[in-house]
Amino acid sequence: MKELNIEVSNHMSTITENAIRQLDERLNPSSKEEPKKPEQQKQTQKSGQQANQKQNHQKILITNQTTRKTMIIRRTIKSNQTKIRNNKKESTKIETTRNHKINSLNKKNQRKHLLK
Repeated sequence: MKELNIEVSNHMSTITENAIRQLDERLNPSSKEEPKKPEQQKQTQKSGQQANQKQNHQKILITNQTTRKTMIIRRTIKSNQTKIRNNKKESTKIETTRNHKINSLNKKNQRKHLLK
């Protein structure tokens, strides 16, 4: 405090706005910028709001893309499940037809044996 020519009589002394500014400049040399004016603050707020809107919009787009991909995957799965069901039905039909043919041949063979 002595280096900055700020008088302090005891540990409970108060300091002026000017002394606070001097201390800030001394302790934080990189913050020599002027305090922002209300217009600058409004512009900063607007740009921050615009950035937030863009981020929200991007999140919505990503969500929509994910939803679309999910829907496509679900349709593909459903289509594949339908194909599997149809293949099982076809397989069952073929198996049934084959069994009928075998049974028919067995009956014919049994008749032949009986006739002999």
